[in-house]
Amino acid sequence: GTTMVFCRTRVGVDRLSKRLKIKGIKAAWIHGGRSQNQRDAALKAFTDGRAQALVATDVAARGIHVDDVACVLHYDIPADPKDYVHRSGRTARAGSSGHVLTFVTDDQVRKMKLLQREVGLESSLETADDPTDRDGVRPVSDGELGLNPDRTPRSKNPGRPNKPGRPSKPHTAGKPR
Repeated sequence: GTTMVFCRTRVGVDRLSKRLKIKGIKAAWIHGGRSQNQRDAALKAFTDGRAQALVATDVAARGIHVDDVACVLHYDIPADPKDYVHRSGRTARAGSSGHVLTFVTDDQVRKMKLLQREVGLESSLETADDPTDRDGVRPVSDGELGLNPDRTPRSKNPGRPNKPGRPSKPHTAGKPR
């Protein structure tokens, strides 16, 4: 169903939206760095069903009304309990219910347990020891998506790395390097 995915930063929203599109998932995205027209268009695509996912910073957690959100995914743990409640509340519109999931790394477990206590949740954290879940889905590394860990595009010519901030140009036959 329809899923809202929350990231902490604009860069995280942009990066995750690109990854979803690479995997064939229609995603729209909203953050404070986009114009109001871009945000309106993304929200309309999501509410009209043309986008399966809406990836957003907390700009979409408050003040935006979207019915029938089946799932809220906290890709990044929210900064504070109020953000968690507002993000998660997207599934509880007009008497509806839905699923709320939070990705938590090993170093974030303590912070997540504290956040759960502060909002009064009794849920437990589940560990993903096996890299493949029941549906055959496995984590995808940045390298598999063509991204370096430092998030710069890979050079098209492995023998000639990109200069920082500048994409490499493919070599054209007949021209000297």
